[in-house]
Order: sequence, then C-alpha cells, then structure tokens
Amino acid sequence: MKKITSRIKIISFILSLLLVSLIAITVYMNEQSKHDGYVIHIVGKERMLTQKMAKELFLNLHRASSDFSPFSEAKNEFMLNLRSLQSGTYDGKIAPPPNDDIAERLEKIGGLSDRFLTMAETIKVKIELKSSPSEEEISELYQLNNLLLDQIDQTVHAYTAASEDKIERLQWIQYIGAFVTLIAVIGSILLSKKIDEEFDRFLSNAKEVSQIRCDDLHMEPVGVSEPRSELMQAESDMKTFLLHVEKVVHKAQSALIESQNTLVQIEDAAKTMEQQLSQTSLSDPSKAEIEDYIDMSENLTINSLEKIANTQQMLDKFQGMLDKIVVKMEQNDSRS
Repeated sequence: MKKITSRIKIISFILSLLLVSLIAITVYMNEQSKHDGYVIHIVGKERMLTQKMAKELFLNLHRASSDFSPFSEAKNEFMLNLRSLQSGTYDGKIAPPPNDDIAERLEKIGGLSDRFLTMAETIKVKIELKSSPSEEEISELYQLNNLLLDQIDQTVHAYTAASEDKIERLQWIQYIGAFVTLIAVIGSILLSKKIDEEFDRFLSNAKEVSQIRCDDLHMEPVGVSEPRSELMQAESDMKTFLLHVEKVVHKAQSALIESQNTLVQIEDAAKTMEQQLSQTSLSDPSKAEIEDYIDMSENLTINSLEKIANTQQMLDKFQGMLDKIVVKMEQNDSRS
C-alpha cells in the first residue's frame, strides 16, 4: 500500500533539496563573479603598473633632479600582484591559475617582466649617474614594454573567458535544476489531483456506507476492493465496522424478540397449569407448594421481561446514535 503521507514527504524532500541547491548555486555564482571580477581587476592593474614604471623612467630622464620612489612603488606592487596571480594568496581572494593556458601566460609575463625590469634598472642607474642611456636601450625598453602590455592584455582576455565559461557551466546546472524542479512541481500537482480523487472516492463510498442496513433475509457484506491508500483503507475499515455493528444490533434485536416470545409462552403455560391445578384432586399442601413454584416462575418471567425491555431501550439508543452518525456523514457528503 502506497501511503499518501510517504509520497508527500518524498515530493517535499525533493523540492526542498532542489530549492536549497539552486539557492546555493546562485550564492556561489555571485561569490565567484565577485572573486573573478577582483582577479581580472588585479590582472588589468598589472598593465597600468607596467605603463607607470615606463612613464616614471622617461620622466626622470628629462628631470633636473630624479625621483624614482613612484617607480619603486609601482615595481613592488607589480611583482607582488604577479606572485599572487601565479600561486594564489592565503586569504583566498586570489586563487591559483584556473587552467594551464593562464598559468603559461603568467609565466611569460614573469619572463618579460624580468627582462623589462632588468633594462629599467640599467636605465635607472644611468639616470642616477647623470649618464644618458643609449637609443638602443630606450628602444629595447619600449619594445619590452609593448610586449609585456600585449601579454597582459591576452591574460586579461583569458581570465575573462575562463570566468564566463565557469558562469555558463553554473547556469547550465541552474537550468537543469530548474527543469527538475518543474518536474517535481508537476509531480506534486498530479499527486494533489490523485489525493483529491481519492477523497472524492472516499466521500462517495462513505455515502454508500451510510446506506448499509441488515435485515432478516440479507446479511451479506458490501464488497470492498483491495485498499491501495490510507483513505481506501479507512473506507474499508469503516464499512466493515458499520456492517458488523448493524449485524450485532440486528442479532440482538432478533434475540430479544425470541426471548420475549419464549417468556410469553412460559407465562401462558403457567396460567394453564394454574387452571389445571384447580381441577386436580391433589391435597391442599401439594397444591400450595405447586402454586408457590408457579408464582416464582411468573415472578422470574416478569423480571426477565423488565430486563429485556431495558435492553431493548439501550439498543434503541444505540441505533439512534448510529442513525445520527449516518445523518452526519450524509451532511458532510452533501457539503463536499
């Protein structure tokens, strides 16, 4: 027997699990978007720091007094960010490279930045010594700067593509979860419809039960199909109970009628014996003793008839209660 409550619990569990999963995926997507946006911002900032280092070198080349503190700050921040991108940070704000392609690009950025910073240091030293760097050195620094900027741009695009792929995969998971949720909702609707049909069947059969009556000639039970749910089981139990109650009441009433008939016959027999006794030639003591026995049997008959009457009243009250139950069931059925 498939329990309705069990089916409801299963549907509720599936829906709850799906909803919690979808909420968790949505929260995870938002967090990943923030995380990926922060990482892409750091990679883009590397491009700005590269430009700032080159700009500070060329500005100091034409200044009367050189100031390389902005250059050093940009250099230190650039190297710190690059190491964080290559290996990740302990606080989890920056994760290691998400794929091999980005890891290789970061390695290329590291190699180009080493060459760029080496040439930048050479030019910096010459500027500090009031010696002009050669055209070849400036040209090489310019070319390394462009190569580094180009590689950083490609890395930004690679990070953006990886983030979009991740979000797309998570969205597909959301779509699948939404589809499964839709199926579960449809299942719950069908289950609700099934429950409604079983309630209608229960109310219909309850009306049939309310019309069950037993008589002297017909005592066959009403046929009940094999129960398949709690409602049908309740319907079967109710039919069986009311049928048994009707049978018991009917048998009790029949027994009372037979008892009354028997006691009336006993009373008639006692009166007949009294009449015949008056016509006999028995001695007066014998007649007196027999009359005492006859009086006792009449007293017992009267007491029995009184008890039978009380029992009949109790059965009538019980039958009245059953009739009220039937009327109540019919009222509920008509309201439904």
